[in-house]
Amino acid sequence: GDKHDMFQTIKTIVKSYNYFQKSYQLIILDHFEEISITFQNMFKVLLEKSYETSRFLIITSLLNKIVVGIPRNENFFAKLIVGSK
Repeated sequence: GDKHDMFQTIKTIVKSYNYFQKSYQLIILDHFEEISITFQNMFKVLLEKSYETSRFLIITSLLNKIVVGIPRNENFFAKLIVGSK
């Protein structure tokens, strides 16, 4: 479905690190609370594996709907923004 296609697209993007310019891919995930638990767990694995190529900005308005823990790695960058509806 659409969510699976989105996940596959993001996987492709994080693999496209530009080693010549040493630039990261910035992935912005808005309304993250609307993503199912299954896909949140898939994103967690992707976050953990792509810290060398990508940076993530996760935006949500409902923190209690997020099951994904942001990995703690000194080389890893993900920012979680919690706003109000």
